[in-house]
Amino acid sequence: FPDRFCNGNKENDPEGTKPWKSEKITSHTDIYGGDFQGINNKLDYLHDLGITGLYLTPINLAPSNHKYDTTDYQLLDPSFGTEDDFKFLVSKSHDLGIRVMLDGVFNHSGSQFAPWLDVCKKGPDSPYYDWFMINEWPFDQTGQAARKKQYYSFAFYDGMPKLNTN
Repeated sequence: FPDRFCNGNKENDPEGTKPWKSEKITSHTDIYGGDFQGINNKLDYLHDLGITGLYLTPINLAPSNHKYDTTDYQLLDPSFGTEDDFKFLVSKSHDLGIRVMLDGVFNHSGSQFAPWLDVCKKGPDSPYYDWFMINEWPFDQTGQAARKKQYYSFAFYDGMPKLNTN
């Protein structure tokens, strides 16, 4: 969970980034600014612990702290750093014998994913309509459509519509 690991570059912190603390985290929306540089800064420590693999939760552009609500699959979230920062992380990890695995979310998107926004606007007239698992149009756009089974989503949450992987 890169956001919760180590903040190595405060210059890429999103607005509202919270200071690091040791108390229990009570909100899934709190952002702490962990990033690629923070992971890079701790690689020697991780290596000394005997770590041989890093598993990163999604790193693509998304509005949440967990990044499972992907907005753009072709962009890294700038709150984690640049593409060069990520390439350096992978290279340095490999130099230390540490492999990097990414959690890719390809069974659902986020509600701000451009094809989903097009579907919400145009319904069956959208060229992306069949990209998603929609059971009923028009669907409730106030946050209850998934619970009404008007379309499938991750965890019955309207903000993560399921992609039609059929």
